Amino acid sequence: MKTSGSSIVAKDFREKQWIGPLLALQDVIVLEACLLAGLLIRDILNRWIPIPLEPAVYVGIAVGVLILPVIFWFRGLYPGYGVDDVRRIQDQVIGTAAIFGTLIIWDYVVQGGTWSRGILLVTWAFATVMVPVMFAWTRRLLLGTGAWGTPIVILGSGREGERLVTSF
Repeated sequence: MKTSGSSIVAKDFREKQWIGPLLALQDVIVLEACLLAGLLIRDILNRWIPIPLEPAVYVGIAVGVLILPVIFWFRGLYPGYGVDDVRRIQDQVIGTAAIFGTLIIWDYVVQGGTWSRGILLVTWAFATVMVPVMFAWTRRLLLGTGAWGTPIVILGSGREGERLVTSF
């Protein structure tokens, strides 16, 4: 960008279409890592509370958590320009609670309790924290490289124009 008097002109701007899919992919990776953390904690506790589980149980949970990025996509969180931080975190936390609550209900009603509720609860706890944290880290990285956001035109001059520029 260059400054022209009291206005800022965007030069050669193209919307970065890859940011939304990148954030969705990041959430998929984070959610599966949270599931892995849940599995590791269950494995550690399995020494004291031996309850055998089949590997097919984990596949069902791994597929189930992939619904969450779809929910985020429909809520407009990818890339989410203009979504304030409070609404983003609310949508992430409420979406995470809704999906994991649905998975627990699905397990009880449809499958007769074959999934490990402990794994679901631990994965839910990790996901509630890690999804917003990783988004904040990625956004900070993208801001530092100039890849985040959409250029705007500010109409104003003098102190008011400068104040608007610094507030954005």
